[in-house]
Amino acid sequence: MGNICTSERATAVNSNQHPSASTVVVQQSSANADLSNKVALGAGCYWGTEKFIKKDFQKRFPGSIKLGEVGFMSPEDNPRISNPTYRDVCTGRSGHVEVLYVELNDPEKHFEELIRFFFQFHDPTTENRQGNDKGFQYASYIFCGNAQ
Repeated sequence: MGNICTSERATAVNSNQHPSASTVVVQQSSANADLSNKVALGAGCYWGTEKFIKKDFQKRFPGSIKLGEVGFMSPEDNPRISNPTYRDVCTGRSGHVEVLYVELNDPEKHFEELIRFFFQFHDPTTENRQGNDKGFQYASYIFCGNAQ
């Protein structure tokens, strides 16, 4: 099953709902659509995600990351709290997931590699959990699309 992530459409994918998530194929929805250069990865604690992407992925693919910042995103259109604090998110009740916002320099070259790497450093089959971290804020998500 492929998940479409293009600059024309933002998509939130809960990787817990995809048992074969490690075989995700990133594909374009049309010949004219460009792959998004922006993605937010929810893979447990965002500090760990930041380490894996900004250090390990960048080491494997030098110059691939233009920007990487930790933050929160909600998979819901109308989250319970619209602008949560870190404390709000830590309760697990805000409706937000800890994420690393990533902007790629060359999405055509690195987007699929980034998604493959994402599934190598965390386990998307443990619902709302990564290692000892438990709660909705640690859920596995991929948010993609360009802000327009």
